[in-house]
Amino acid sequence: MRLASGETLVARRARRIWRTRRPGEGWIEINSDSTTGYRVQVGGGRADGDERADADLADVDDFSERNFSRALQDKWAYRCAVYDLEVEDFHSYYVGEHGVWVGDVTASQGITGPFDAGAGEAGEDVADLVYADGQPIRKGDAVVRSGVNAARVDDLLVGDPGGIVLEHADGRKTLLHAPDTGVLILVERQSPDFRRAAFEWLSRRAEAGDAESQASLGWMYSNGDGVPRDDAKALEWFRKAAEQGEPTAQYAMGCRYEQGRGLAVDFAQAVRWYRAAADQGIGPAICNLADKYEHGKGVGKDMRMAFALYREAARNGVVEAQRWLEDAARRGLKG
Repeated sequence: MRLASGETLVARRARRIWRTRRPGEGWIEINSDSTTGYRVQVGGGRADGDERADADLADVDDFSERNFSRALQDKWAYRCAVYDLEVEDFHSYYVGEHGVWVGDVTASQGITGPFDAGAGEAGEDVADLVYADGQPIRKGDAVVRSGVNAARVDDLLVGDPGGIVLEHADGRKTLLHAPDTGVLILVERQSPDFRRAAFEWLSRRAEAGDAESQASLGWMYSNGDGVPRDDAKALEWFRKAAEQGEPTAQYAMGCRYEQGRGLAVDFAQAVRWYRAAADQGIGPAICNLADKYEHGKGVGKDMRMAFALYREAARNGVVEAQRWLEDAARRGLKG
């Protein structure tokens, strides 16, 4: 592609830019499951910058809820006026005030033009696009991503590096490159209802005693992800998974005992489950356990232990722990 300046540009992928509280500054996430990304300066025909920054430190508001809320996505997505140019053979070029042409990720016919050398037809296998178990990826498959998030394979891309377009339960679409498709688990071929397929697949595995599937069902019921929100069922599955040692479910149990969601508030039980999850490296559990030692809730107050746990949580990338340590340093606290 050639820009108005005469510069040649090759578009290999598209990423959404999130607005921040800082004028002229945006933030690009590394992937949809990460809180780490890059600050970019937007304007003058470019979006430049490679400074790594956590979403919270980059002043991207409501980040933890953003992926579950269309309203928050619309609120924080960086937007500008664009013009749809009609190009012979396909309609996949946009140009806006920032001067960069990109492929239309939402095109009903799939991604074409600068993204790939042609998309696969429904049911057709594309070379090198396989699931973790080696099965070929096909258009229309119902899949589970990151253990719980249901999606459909909306389109297949060939070329370098190749990849797939995923359609999520809320209607948004994301691009996943070929090397990253190993995070997907096939749940049903050519599924007309991928949310139902994912739920039924996880339910069968959970009933058979699989702890990860039990935890995933807990999160689905807790967040209302493709199923009606149900705190009682969420608690049931979290407990079963936690008792088998599944760390994210142990963390969830700690949160529920602390918050009184579906059961009576019990800080001692919250500490028990936070500690179990912390022992398996779950950063938020380590941070919450530090808070209990700081305030003496469910355990004896111990600032030395609190400091040690906050430092461990910070090393695990927990922003709240990093901020606590910075505030403690400003106040001259030591531990």
